[in-house]
Amino acid sequence: MQLDLLIFGGGAAGLWCLDRFRRAGYLAILLESTALGCGQTIQAQGIIHGGGKYALRGVRDFTAVQSTKAMPERWRRSLAGEIEPDLRAALVLSDRCHLWLPSGSMAARALSWGFMPLLAKGGLLSTPPQQLSNSMWPEALRGSALAVYALAEPVVATGSLLNALASPYRKSIFSYDVSDLRFAG
Repeated sequence: MQLDLLIFGGGAAGLWCLDRFRRAGYLAILLESTALGCGQTIQAQGIIHGGGKYALRGVRDFTAVQSTKAMPERWRRSLAGEIEPDLRAALVLSDRCHLWLPSGSMAARALSWGFMPLLAKGGLLSTPPQQLSNSMWPEALRGSALAVYALAEPVVATGSLLNALASPYRKSIFSYDVSDLRFAG
């Protein structure tokens, strides 16, 4: 058997690559040392980021912001089954995420100064954060923040997303022990 591609890491990116290469006709397999999604995928909490998190953290890497701004729309189309990979089996928890900004935080000051809407108008973000009135705050956040904003970035149940990406390729996904991995050559 001639292998075309070997993908290390079974997070959303690795599984997405596996899907893309397999559909393109390549013989590709994926190796995961721990469990699917155990790294960055689980740490992203299911939020399909569109650049806002980079801008909020004060990161001045506008290339990162610019390169991720189209991601929410791209994922929405996959989640609706309009484009590959077909992720209709993934559970969408919300069509937007909420940002909880405690009083005195740098992010709260940046947003109150209009920094994020300015980035959106400048084309860096696909959608500006929308400040919610207190009556629209999720119950869990009422009375605990200076402000709550909504970003049009979908939130998915991570396990269902991983399953939707992995299920067509179960026979192409293998676990390995890092301490036993050796390459000849």
